[in-house]
Amino acid sequence: LDTEYTYEEYKEIKTETDIENLLWTSGGFHDAFIAKEELKDDGSLYLLFDGTWGCKIEVWFWGDLEYSTSSRNPNESDPYWYGSTLILQDGFVYFIDETDMTVDEIGPGYCYFKARHMKYKIISD
Repeated sequence: LDTEYTYEEYKEIKTETDIENLLWTSGGFHDAFIAKEELKDDGSLYLLFDGTWGCKIEVWFWGDLEYSTSSRNPNESDPYWYGSTLILQDGFVYFIDETDMTVDEIGPGYCYFKARHMKYKIISD
């Protein structure tokens, strides 16, 4: 039954099915928080999410990167996500710390990421 399945340790978000799989696996990032954030020398952004149920999730963004994490700064506000939205639009992937968002709604007060590429790795607890 699983002969047609190929395990990918690092999965890039390219389709709506990829989005559904990540959001299902992560529980929509409910109770997640950014445990580590690192802008790499090559311009890519690395994030480690903790607090997701049963796993940690490593995420990378690259290519025309834009992002803001200030609204989830643990020194100034609540770092925990209650939900998330992932959108593929106009050659970009958008990842926002709120459910049922649109690209037009992204603005101050949201933690968001926009890039040409996004990949992730699930680390089970």
